[in-house]
Amino acid sequence: MPARILVPLDRSSLAEQALAEAVELAVAHRATLRLVHCWPARIAYGDTFGPMVDVSLERRDDAEAYLARVAAPIRALGLTVETALLSLPIADELCDDARGSRVDLIVMSTHGRTGWSRFWLGSVADAVCRQSPVPVLLRKSSEEGTRVSVAAIGQQVLVPLDGSPVAEQVLGPLVQVLGPLQPRIRLLRVVHPVHAAQLATANGVPIVEIDEPGTQRALREAEETLDACARRLHDALPRSVIETRAVIDESAARVIVEASEQVDLVALATHGRGASRLLFGSVTDKVLRAAHAAMLIVRRHAEAAPTLPAAEGAGATRPH
Repeated sequence: MPARILVPLDRSSLAEQALAEAVELAVAHRATLRLVHCWPARIAYGDTFGPMVDVSLERRDDAEAYLARVAAPIRALGLTVETALLSLPIADELCDDARGSRVDLIVMSTHGRTGWSRFWLGSVADAVCRQSPVPVLLRKSSEEGTRVSVAAIGQQVLVPLDGSPVAEQVLGPLVQVLGPLQPRIRLLRVVHPVHAAQLATANGVPIVEIDEPGTQRALREAEETLDACARRLHDALPRSVIETRAVIDESAARVIVEASEQVDLVALATHGRGASRLLFGSVTDKVLRAAHAAMLIVRRHAEAAPTLPAAEGAGATRPH
């Protein structure tokens, strides 16, 4: 379970909306909150050379006072709160601080349904997801400040898998972070049609022929893999409902994004700069940008522990 939770702040109300989830998780796990202020908070964008940092930096004492104001009401709840100031480059500093302070989870905001804010997308959030040594919980915030509680995020969870050990590395952190909330988990596998041959017509337009028996075998194998994974998950979360679904489709990203509309959180494992065989960079990026649900991102790294212990019992249902 998370013992230390890192929350990056930039003095914006959007960034601060992640505090609600972080505080509730800290209460549920009796964890320490580490609030870090990423400054300079203002970014000036150049036309030719990309982002340029505004030279008018905030004074250090003002930044420290800001963190103290944010931390005070949280400490009043009886939680342990640490504060720290970070500098440039922000994403690298966040990941280095996560390592140095031994945090177990990073909780940060995105811009919500209208897209990610310029400050967090690309320059910070995207880089953190690719580099972070610990899971990252991305909270979709909004200009209206609509509050979404951790309990709501943890009610319906979508976990896209591809049959690889890399993709399943999200399961362990998912259990550790959301286990106390007893989430309803949907395991999803997208099976690409098996192509038998590519035929050329008279006008040179290729026609791809589908190997139907081969595709159905791949579907059955995917269902068996999902069922085995669901049994292990059920052993770890015996009070949660685990559902499995395997579908045949050419576009994994489209299926995942559509399925994300029915859940509160999507949990994904990535390779870092790339991703798993199915959830390759372009697919992961599309899901990150298009899905409206919160995201739990786990970057695969060499020292990652096994995801879940092997199990034999039943406990999963497969929607039709």
